[in-house]
Amino acid sequence: MRYLSSEEVVVFALCEKESDKLIGWLGFDEWDKDNQVATLFIGIGDRSMRGKGYGKAGVQELLRYGFEEMQLHKAQLMVLPFNRAGVALYEKVGFQREGILRQMVLRDGVRHDLYSYGLLKEEWRALHPKA
Repeated sequence: MRYLSSEEVVVFALCEKESDKLIGWLGFDEWDKDNQVATLFIGIGDRSMRGKGYGKAGVQELLRYGFEEMQLHKAQLMVLPFNRAGVALYEKVGFQREGILRQMVLRDGVRHDLYSYGLLKEEWRALHPKA
């Protein structure tokens, strides 16, 4: 992963191991330093690279960076319910669903709910005792 930062945004490039080819981005935005909270985002544009573990590895490293280097208390994110791979990934790495924002997104003329997820530092530490 490669790194870029500003006052409220931290971005990493997600690259394929073998070729170092850029396959996506992930990071934190809406970084509230006073409350030690930031919003996680990820996008893997190359569909052929999805499902190969890059997202999980990237999110796990990003969370380590967030909790250890940025001193976050909480990482949060929003995801559409029909993004089953995303929901499964976030729950697998420890995020808990905190709520549903009803009919929050309009896509192709259809309204969709949005799931809100959060992961606290102590929850992350319990999953990674050596970190």
